[in-house]
Formats: sequence, C-alpha cells, structure tokens
Amino acid sequence: MKKSILTVIICAAAITTFAAEVDFNGGFEKCTPDGAGVPQASFWNKTRTISKKAECRLVKEADCVKSGTFALLAETEEGGYFFFRSLKEMPVVEGDTVEMEIFVKGSGKYNLQYIAYGADDPKKQVFLTTMGTGRDLTAKEEEWTKCYRKFKFVPPAKAKGKFTKFTIIPVIIGKDNAELYFDDFSLKVNAPAPAAK
Repeated sequence: MKKSILTVIICAAAITTFAAEVDFNGGFEKCTPDGAGVPQASFWNKTRTISKKAECRLVKEADCVKSGTFALLAETEEGGYFFFRSLKEMPVVEGDTVEMEIFVKGSGKYNLQYIAYGADDPKKQVFLTTMGTGRDLTAKEEEWTKCYRKFKFVPPAKAKGKFTKFTIIPVIIGKDNAELYFDDFSLKVNAPAPAAK
C-alpha cells in the first residue's frame, strides 16, 4: 500500500509544474504617502529613467479603478516616458516559463519588461540586462485591456557559464504623451515539468 501511494506521488510530481509566488502588490492596494502626501504604491518605485514631467501616483476614483480601491495613474509629456519598477524580485532559472499580465486603459503607449540579475550569491546580485517582452501597445481610452506576456526565460549571453540562478524584476513602461491607468498586475513562474522516466 505504501509503495502504491509513493508511486502516485512521484507520478503527480512528474506532470505538475511548480509555480513560484511573490506578492508584488499588483492591485496597488498597499500604499504609502510620499513627502507631499500623494499615495504611492508600496513595493514599486519610479526610477531615474523617467522624463522631467512624468508622474506616477495612485488614484481611487471609481471610473479609474478596475478592482479594489486603487489603480496606478502614470502620465508623461509629449515625447516623455516613465519606467516604473517593482522593488520585489522573482527567482528564476533557465527554461522557466514566465507569465506577466496587467490591465490598462487610457491613452499612450505602454509595455511590460523585466530586469534580470545573476543571483548565485544572494548577497551580491549582478545586474545583467533589461529585457523586452514584445512590441509596445496602445491603450484604449474607455476600456480596460489585458496586456499578457508569456516567455521562456533565457539568460543573456554574457551570463553563460557564470550564473545558474537568476532573479527578475518586472517593469511597467509608458511613453508618448501618455495618460495610462494600470491595475491587477501579476507575475508567475512555472518550472519545466520533469522529464518522464
């Protein structure tokens, strides 16, 4: 009987993929006011890669939110851009399947990208590259649209032979005189199923 149960467990493991879980605050419900009292999404950060008049903040007007209380509003000037990155990271290895999605409405162009780090030494991660996941998309003014990206993680060539473990950090990008609302971001990683024996 014990042997049968063990066989069932091994077979189930062979056909099931592992999904890593990290709370990215993708609904932007956790927030902290900045120095001016404007609510900012916890665990997310405007980086230096942002044009002078670009702005990211949380809003809670009902017609600006897809679910929950808050959504992220990002605005840029003509020719401007913003680069809004998570402060949390997801562990990955070569061959993992990564799925990212976010809901968007408004005007302007947007995209999802990620930053990759070599992470064999968790105390000293090494920046490798910022990687795109597809072409820029154009938001719809009055309609929430899901932006879905799925890709297999392949480390950049310069990491070959140097790292076996990696982390990725999601990045939300907008540009071209944008007024974009974002909500319900998620990211998950599925390891490849073990090969059948």
